[in-house]
Order: sequence, then structure tokens, then C-alpha cells
Amino acid sequence: FSSYAKSFAYLLHVPKNFLHNGLQNGYGQDCRDSFDVQKTTHEDKKMFTATFSHPITNERFSSGLVGEINVEKRVNTSPATPLHLAQVKILDGKVYYRNAKLAKHAAAARAIDCYIFREETADTNKIQLCIEDPYKTVEEGTSQKIDYSALLAQRNPKKSVYILHKKEPTFSSYAKSFAYLLHVPKNFLHNGLQNGYGQDCRDSFDVQKTTHEDKKMFTATFSHPITNERFSSGLVGEINVEKRVNTSPATPLHLAQVKILDGK
Repeated sequence: FSSYAKSFAYLLHVPKNFLHNGLQNGYGQDCRDSFDVQKTTHEDKKMFTATFSHPITNERFSSGLVGEINVEKRVNTSPATPLHLAQVKILDGKVYYRNAKLAKHAAAARAIDCYIFREETADTNKIQLCIEDPYKTVEEGTSQKIDYSALLAQRNPKKSVYILHKKEPTFSSYAKSFAYLLHVPKNFLHNGLQNGYGQDCRDSFDVQKTTHEDKKMFTATFSHPITNERFSSGLVGEINVEKRVNTSPATPLHLAQVKILDGK
């Protein structure tokens, strides 16, 4: 694993891929079916954690709290949301992510850290994906006491003030340059957060469904990917800005049928 990390460092940004290739090329083992995902609901959000089981030894590694991975990046070899910026929750001592794919990557990252640590090469201390300490034996891993409150602060200490330090009013300037996207607010929001702050919000929406007078009706909540501030579906009025082809819903939002149910 240490030598593979030197030759293919960029794959560390996608730990599940790195782990599969490392086991396949180095030991002839296929680990694609070695991940178990557990799902729970927390504050109306679906959250996922995962476990990787070694295909021969059956040693298990749970999703870790992945920190920033400071190695070379290549096109199409990084998750849409970098793991160190992904939303996480610590529930019952386990690390949960907002989607199953990231949870699998995080479990692979924990395994990679331990495998490299056990090789005791000169570069062992230079390669660590998770903030939790790696361990050498199953017994050490089982007995580990992890202070996740401290690790969460260590994971991204600047995240709580990141937006406050942005000098440019990103959304205001973005609205001036790309006003036509305001007709598709979800696209505008994603582009604004991605381009202005490096945040991916595509997995930050929760939809709730109900039935009213035999009709299915939907409301949604957006959660900011860093602050977790939540915004519910609003009553959209007419949007009087430039329109462009294929950048408006088939039904303009101000003409869409709505119902107010339980204050939503």
C-alpha cells in the first residue's frame, strides 16, 4: 500500500478506488462487494455509515472522519464533494455521511490508514487520510477511545468563519452576471456555492411528500453544507429577470399549484 500510494497518490482522493486497486494488484483480492452500508434518519435527514470487511481476514473498518487530502488531484478522480468538506454527524460513536458513496469512501480511508501504518515504512507518517489514529491490531482498534468533538474541530477549524471572511458578496455579484439562472433557483444556488465557496450542495435537499385531496404534494428543505442552516420551500413570486432557452422550469414557479399544509 505504501508503494502504491507513492505511484498513484491521486487515487487517495477516492479511497474506495485506491483500496480496490491496491488489493487487486498487490494481493489478487476483489473488495467491491466488501462494503456494508447502514442508514439512519437524523433531524429528517438520511445519513449513512459504512463498514469495510477485508475479503480474507474479515477484519472490519468503519467509516472514518476524513481530513483534507493534500496530494495531487487529477480530473475525474475526486468526489463531487471532497471528503473533508462533506457533511458528517457523529451518532452512537459512528461517523455518518450524507450519502452512501461517501460513507464507503470513508470506510476505505480508515482501512488504508491502518494498512499503511502496519507496513512501517519511512513514509508511514506522511500518508494519513482520516483524523483518527491508525492502529496495528484488531484489539487496539476495539479499545480505541475517540473524542469526536475534538476531532470535528480539528477536521476543518476554519469552516465556521469561512463565509464571514469572504470579501466579495458572491451571490449578489453572481446574480448580476447570471440573472437568468434565478429562474431555476436550485441551479443558481449550486453554482453560487460551488464557484464562490467550493461547496457542493446537490445532496443538501430533503423532500417530504404528503397526499392532499388525492393529490401528491411535495415540500423541501435545503441545508447549507457547512453551517447546516435550513431553509424550507418558499412561495415564489414572478421572477422579472432575463429568460434564456432551457433555463426555466416547464411551469414557471409563480404559476405552479401550491397548497399550504401545516404551515408549509
